[in-house]
Amino acid sequence: ALPDVPVRLTLARAGHTLARTARTGAAGEAALALDLPRDWAGRSVRLVVHAASSGLGRTLRESLPVGARVRARLTVDKPLHQPGQRVHARLVVLHHPSREPMAGAHAVLDLEDPRGTRLAQVEQRTDAFGVAWATVPLAATLPSGKYRLRARIRPPGGRTLTETLVLPVRTYRLPGFAISVTFDRRHY
Repeated sequence: ALPDVPVRLTLARAGHTLARTARTGAAGEAALALDLPRDWAGRSVRLVVHAASSGLGRTLRESLPVGARVRARLTVDKPLHQPGQRVHARLVVLHHPSREPMAGAHAVLDLEDPRGTRLAQVEQRTDAFGVAWATVPLAATLPSGKYRLRARIRPPGGRTLTETLVLPVRTYRLPGFAISVTFDRRHY
């Protein structure tokens, strides 16, 4: 490991080039950070790394796949459902780290019972706001248990991302209560 060696990193795709330089640290490593254009996600780029010291140099050339940088959040309308009710699910898909909505991502939402049997499946593309949704009715005869709502998201040109949410299903009874109103005068 050689300290204080200049290193140049270049990434190129379709006529667009990004480059950074750094010097190696005491252990011979160099950290270089690049913000890649969003349209590079799911594509291959040409990587060139060149390091030179005392007249000697070494160059590494590779084709590097760029993964889609995606964040997703799966939510439902309430924390506990009863058999016979509807589950309203919502999926939000965002570019990372910009947090801009990801329109056009293919989303598959599956509802599975506690044994892993698929009860429902809904396929959609995210809208302009990066949102996909589904309303799934639960059968009135479902047994209680921890059901799973799973969303598989495939961004345009990217790899599949999976989000899973545990969905408790059981019968419950709302507590009873009484309301009484007493006025301080008979007429107002």
